[in-house]
Amino acid sequence: MIEPLAEEYRDIETRRVGESDLSDRNCVRCGDRHDRLEVVAFWQPILDEDDGFAYRWWAPCPTTGDPILMRDLKEPRPDGAD
Repeated sequence: MIEPLAEEYRDIETRRVGESDLSDRNCVRCGDRHDRLEVVAFWQPILDEDDGFAYRWWAPCPTTGDPILMRDLKEPRPDGAD
């Protein structure tokens, strides 16, 4: 389990971190390309049990409203592989 953010960040308004551009790839939720997605940090990040990576941010898909999970692609692999 990953530790949650500090208690003062429990409110979603304190976790809005900016915008992201997914216009260079297709959205995993609807297949379209989006720009200017509003990114929000998870209060409790999601750990992917299969590969060990943590999803720390999300943005709502403008088409479906479903969450697009985001992780830091520069984060080293938990298994140490390149």
